[in-house]
Parts: sequence; C-alpha cells; structure tokens
Amino acid sequence: MIRKILFVDDDRVLQIIARHQLDVFAEQFSFVFANDGLDAIKKLEDGCFSLVCIDLIMPRMKGVNLFSHIRSHFPQMPAIIFSAKSKKEMQVLVPPAGVLDYFTKPFRIGKLGECIMQYLQQEARGGIMHNVSPPVFFQLMEMEAKTCTARVLDNGSQQGGVLYFSDGQLLDARVGMITGLDAALKVFGWNEATVFIENNCPEMENSINLSLQSVIMRAVSMKDEESEAFDFESPEQGGAQDFPSVQRADGSRATQPTLFTEICEVLAAEVAAKRIDDISQNIERRSVVGAMAQIGEQQNFGAFQVGIINNGTAKSTILIPGKSPIEITCPSESHAKGIVKILDS
Repeated sequence: MIRKILFVDDDRVLQIIARHQLDVFAEQFSFVFANDGLDAIKKLEDGCFSLVCIDLIMPRMKGVNLFSHIRSHFPQMPAIIFSAKSKKEMQVLVPPAGVLDYFTKPFRIGKLGECIMQYLQQEARGGIMHNVSPPVFFQLMEMEAKTCTARVLDNGSQQGGVLYFSDGQLLDARVGMITGLDAALKVFGWNEATVFIENNCPEMENSINLSLQSVIMRAVSMKDEESEAFDFESPEQGGAQDFPSVQRADGSRATQPTLFTEICEVLAAEVAAKRIDDISQNIERRSVVGAMAQIGEQQNFGAFQVGIINNGTAKSTILIPGKSPIEITCPSESHAKGIVKILDS
C-alpha cells in the first residue's frame, strides 16, 4: 500500500510544485495537503500518516504549535520542518527531537523527496508484509519474541495504526487519537492489512498489561458482537459505527469533529488576532483536572467544566477536562475570562 505524507503549508504554489515534481515517488507515497495547523489536526485525527511536513509560518495555528501537538499525541510520527528562517533559527523554535530535517525556503523539492524516501525505507527496514491477518501475524511476532514498531494499514478502511512490541510483548498501540488497549482492539479487528516493520521499539511503559492472546480474543469477541448488532439493525441505521458520525447530503458518512477541533474552530479568529498564545491537548494535565474536579465535588460546586489557572506571571491558562485535557494559554487573566465567555456562548 502507498504510504501517506501530510504536507502542511498555506502556500498553494508550493503544494502544486510538490505534487507534480514528486510524482516520481507515486508508488511509494502520496501527499495529503493541509492549509494550516487546524486543518492538519483534523486530518491527523481521521487519517494515517507516516510523517508530516510543516511550514512554521501559517495562519490560524503556528507550525510550532502544530509540532507540539503532534509530539504530544502522535509521538511516533516524525516531522520535516521548513521556513524562510535559517536552520539554526528553526532549531531554536523546534528542537531536533522528532525532526528528520530542516529546509530553508526556497529549497529544491527533489531534496525533500529524498529525505522522505530515506525515512520510509528506514520505517520498513524489518520488512513489509502484504495482505496479512493482524491477529495471526502478530501471534508469530510474539512467538519470535520480536522487538519492533509495526505500522499497520487496514486494506479495507484505509485506516492505520501503530503497535509497539518488546521481546514479543505488546506494550502499546495507537490508531489516530485512540491509544492503549482500545487501539489494539481496533487493529486486531481488521481482516486484512499491510504491515511495515521497524526493528526497534522506543522505551515506554506497558499500557496494555494483557497477554497478546487475551487482546486478540477480546477483539474477536467484539467483532462478533458488532456483526450480530449489524444483523438486527435497520439499513437506515447503517450498522454499528466505530466513531460518532453524521450523514452528508450525498448519503455518505463523516466522522464528527472532536471537542478539541470544535474549540479550535470557534477560537480561530482569537488565535489569528493573537489573543491566544497557544491551544493544545495535554495528557499531563489529567492530575490537575482530577484534583479540580474533586474539589468541586467536595465543595458542592457541581461538575468541573472549565477552569482558569494563574501561572504566577501575566499569562493565564484555561483548562477544559477530558481524556486529553485541553489547555489554552492566554496573555492575561482578562483575556482568559473573555475566551471562556466565547466558549460558553
């Protein structure tokens, strides 16, 4: 299967040049274009990409903020950074961790293609397996006690995921914004997939904590339940859905936006006017959100919905609870209160 590269730049001319000049690599990869950071986040949530190319200067959301979001939520995905700034200036804004290379505009598109191909070859250094059943294939990986990162592309839905193995033990998984056991169950529910094997696994905690056989059995059970549910549902219901969806006018279905993407859209004008310094999702804030929710319950304040934190500086941070709490950094407390009013309207 052809791997996808997310190309994020508001320069339409550069998009056209990249599409045509790198057509020679059409059998290895294809570009998906996003015009700014918010557009890129939507595509990241719904698609499967091997890497992302990011311009630092864009409307609505800066490339630096997009890169930060990717490092938090798609840590396995590397980036190529480009800008009119020098390489040293770019390295100050975006440190090298997670960056394949920096390109100063204008640059030769052919060099970009070479950089992408070099990474894709590394991504599949352990081999490429076509048309395999994920449960069967990964049981063999367990038997061989493999340590690897496996990128899996579902041949049917074109969705993709990543599985992390250490000595044959499944440590973690990711499908879009879904992680851990939920993501693993989704991958093992796919019938036929293409697998790219990278012969290493980053150091990480075991977030699955189940044997591979237990995960596979649970995935098979869920698949059977979904199949039975589909048999009993009417055609209008369209069967069981993996994600909340809405029906388009042409009859097709589209995934509903997440709370984060909806908030980004609502606040796009505030970001553009620089009344917001940054907006992102931060898993590390779960403990803070949990503590604030507990205080709310103890004091009978009701469910915690949004909070403003004074950082001890002129800036203030808005926290919105969720599996991955949303963090909005504002230049002042008064700005933060104004943003909360916008969100409440």
